[in-house]
Amino acid sequence: MDVGVIQGRGWAVVEQNAAWGAGLYGCDPIEVLEVLRYAVVAA
Repeated sequence: MDVGVIQGRGWAVVEQNAAWGAGLYGCDPIEVLEVLRYAVVAA
């Protein structure tokens, strides 16, 4: 999820991508698999 600040309004989501489109970014791979599993089941 990319976020930014709109002047005079506050925080806003700029772009939201599916969980499987994100890189691991140093995360525990097992935890990432749990997120992906939940994202697919919840979709």
